[in-house]
Order: sequence, then C-alpha cells, then structure tokens
Amino acid sequence: PDEIRRAKDSGFIHAVKYYPAGATTNSDAGVTELTKCYKTLEVLQQLGMPFLVHGEVTDPTVDIFDREAVFIERVLQPLRQALPQLKVVFEHITTADAAQYHHDGLTELLVVETMHIRKQMLYDKCDAAIILPGGFGTMDEVFEMLTWNQLEIHNKKIFFLNSGNFYDHLIAHIEVMQSESLLYGPAEKITVLKEPIELLKYLS
Repeated sequence: PDEIRRAKDSGFIHAVKYYPAGATTNSDAGVTELTKCYKTLEVLQQLGMPFLVHGEVTDPTVDIFDREAVFIERVLQPLRQALPQLKVVFEHITTADAAQYHHDGLTELLVVETMHIRKQMLYDKCDAAIILPGGFGTMDEVFEMLTWNQLEIHNKKIFFLNSGNFYDHLIAHIEVMQSESLLYGPAEKITVLKEPIELLKYLS
C-alpha cells in the first residue's frame, strides 16, 4: 500500500498494471492470487488510480480460447464485487465474452477486427509513443510506428524507455541501418531516455 501512495505522490505514475504469473513475456514473477493483493488495491481505489488488467487465467486445464471468459468469472467479477469503486481497465480483449462483459460506468468500447486496426487506432489517439521493455508484440508496434513516421503518414515523437540499457542493442542496430542508408531519412523522431521522470519535460 505504501508503494502505491508513493507512486501517486511522484506525479508521473498514474496507473498500476496487473499481469497474471506466466501470462506473457517476462511475467513469471507476476501475480498468482489476486485476492492476496486486495489490501493494496483498496488504496488504489481510494486514490482513484486505474488498475490495468491483463485479463486471462493461466490455469493449464483451461482451453486457451476460454481463458478470458474464465478470468471474468473467477477473477474480475469477484474483484469488482469486493472493490466496486476501483477503476478497472480490461486490456487487450480478444473474445466476444470479454467484449460483451458489462462494465459499470463504461463510456466507450472500441472493438476492432485486426491487430493492424488496433495499432492504427492507438497511434491515431496518442500524442506520443512511449516504448517500454517488451517482446515481439512491442517490436511489431514499434517498427510499424517508425515506418509510418519515415513515410510521413504520421509525425509523432517516439520515446524508448531504455531502463537497464534494455534497448542498447536495438538502438545500435537502428544506427547500423542508418549508416547503411537503409532508412528513408534520419531517425530524429526517436528519443532515448533512461528514467521515466525524464519524460516529464517532453510531455508537460
């Protein structure tokens, strides 16, 4: 709970992300039992901070196509009953069960047919893109945005949050592509940052 309060007080952390253990890249240290986090989530609710949910169960006995529906039943519904004022964002939904799930206070639901449309919609709505350490999905989104910028389809800044030098190799490779004249122009729209607080001077 104290970490949540410090995060709120920092002025640059505005939400908390939830990954079930084993649900996605590097999530082995994720949450195994959400009910054990309810005391912390009570503080999140009190402060009005959004709780961003990666909504699927990782139970190996549950079919991959049923993971969202089972998550709603086992995890999301009990959570919303226990903490009805908690601002929950059910992210990256892929099934009709999740799309049709009733959210109290929902003002907008955007359902898209393809990943490409989803990426374009996200990019259209953003003022800038902040790239956190990630895997194949992150790289797919990054290079599509970079390509759009190179082709002047969009003109938005892209920030790499290079925590722990995670993106050193990728940035070096982009520089190689630049030196070999494989890019249309300089990658001037890319800004590399070490710490989240550095973003403030660009986004204020």
